[in-house]
Amino acid sequence: MSDRLRADRAMSCCASSANPERKSLECLKCVRFRLDDPGNTWNVSVGTSDLLHGMETCAGCEVVYRAAAALEAPVGSFIHRDTWGPRGIDFYIKDQGGEVHDGFQIYRTSEDAQPVWRALQVLPNVYNEPIARAGSDEACQKIQNWLEDCKRDHESCESSAATAWPTRLIDVGFGQAASLRLVETSPDDPLPYVALSHCWGNPEAMAKTTTTNLDAQHEEILGATLSRTFQDAVSICRRLLFRYLWIDALCIVQDDHEDWLREASCMYGIYTDASLTLAATASADGRGGCWMPNSWNYSVHLAPGEDIDICVRRSHPKGHAVFLSTDELAELKAPLARRKWTLQERLLSRRIVHFSATELVWQCRQQTLCECEGFDLNGAWYTDKHNVALVNGTRALEADQWCVLVRAYARADITGENDTLPAIAGLARLYGEYHLGE
Repeated sequence: MSDRLRADRAMSCCASSANPERKSLECLKCVRFRLDDPGNTWNVSVGTSDLLHGMETCAGCEVVYRAAAALEAPVGSFIHRDTWGPRGIDFYIKDQGGEVHDGFQIYRTSEDAQPVWRALQVLPNVYNEPIARAGSDEACQKIQNWLEDCKRDHESCESSAATAWPTRLIDVGFGQAASLRLVETSPDDPLPYVALSHCWGNPEAMAKTTTTNLDAQHEEILGATLSRTFQDAVSICRRLLFRYLWIDALCIVQDDHEDWLREASCMYGIYTDASLTLAATASADGRGGCWMPNSWNYSVHLAPGEDIDICVRRSHPKGHAVFLSTDELAELKAPLARRKWTLQERLLSRRIVHFSATELVWQCRQQTLCECEGFDLNGAWYTDKHNVALVNGTRALEADQWCVLVRAYARADITGENDTLPAIAGLARLYGEYHLGE
């Protein structure tokens, strides 16, 4: 349909909207989004104020405005449509200064014989699978499937002999109602465990182990005292059928300098030997949790008895590329991606699952996968995660890659100055072992 015909259709719809019983499908404001056209890139923007004004009589304006509102688009921002590939309609939110804030995708939730807007795909057909609701059994099953596939097929993701074992782990028990407690470990009897990578936020507001409560923590860790992120990690650990969990704030005695130094020197082994690392990528502190809302449903009213069920899913404007290297990950604007400790936690982990604001993302030594199946990268692709695993068939770092990581590390944030060297010591050890004597 030509632009002229589209404009004529929009004016016709607007004229018919004099009937308050029925909304138009497009108007002169939202017609630029071409909701009825499943074609390629159009690169157009419409102001949220225009959409808000138009949504009283136009369903097209309402569809896009309510999606942006669900993502808390800034006042006076612009909605930009950028459609490419098989993902249906992609939008992102730009403020008045042109800065991109967020991205989203809009879908129908059911199959219609004659869809109102042809560009809106049916949600279950996105890359052959729906995005699981955050925290759902389906989401945990996705992680379990990735883990089982990795254990079965990826020889390089197997653990080597532990060289530095964590002194303590959290015993999460069996079942969601089980009590928690600290247990001492033994190198002679290694226990499979999950590790957590997270942002501390305000240390004073965080549950932690100290010399005062250490004995009590061995008896029971009160679940009610734990942050949402810690509680999520415990629940995920149980749902994945792991009994033991490592969290720095609870497994290191925080006011015992000697204990802190000893455990900090073990970070290389702690993350290397963890069966899986959970990364609370989108949370700035313990209040955020691991699971972030990633989709919303709403209905758009066309006429009496005629509603359209819509789903909006959060996405990233730069797509999946943000997970492929340290430099790109900074574009994610995720709190965890800006933390110095995170760099080695991510790269040393043999398996890690990112709980991002958009979806689950899996990275291991051989593969990067995402929940929507938008990419499936094996180790042949160049990413710093895979480079650590695959250089010359070892987990060694080449000199140029080390320089890239140091630059990324220098840009990241850290809570205490005393953490600066320990937070990269594990990667330094990896590099030193490979280049010893050069």
